[in-house]
Amino acid sequence: MKFFCLEDFKVEFEKLISKKAYSTLEPDLINYFLGKSAQELCSGTRLNNSDITPYVKKRLKGSGGYRFYFLLILKNESLYFMFVHPKTGPMGANNI
Repeated sequence: MKFFCLEDFKVEFEKLISKKAYSTLEPDLINYFLGKSAQELCSGTRLNNSDITPYVKKRLKGSGGYRFYFLLILKNESLYFMFVHPKTGPMGANNI
C-alpha cells in the first residue's frame, strides 16, 4: 500500500501533533494504517458508493480518538489521506 496526503491533511496533522493533548495521533495513525490490506482499510463508513475508489471515514480509539477521512484507490493500492480531526480536546469536533 502506498500512502499520500492532501495539503489539508498535512496542515491539520502538523497542527494537531504539536499539541500535547494529541500526542497519540501519530502512533495511532501508524498502528492502524500500516500493514493492512486495502480490503481491511475499507472497514470504516463509506461516504460514496464506489467499490473501486471508496471514500472512507474511519473512527480510531473510540469516543476520545480521531476521525480520519481517506480515499482508497484499490487498483493502484494507494491511500490518500484527505483530512483528520480529533473528537475531543481543545481542537475536537463532533463532525466536519
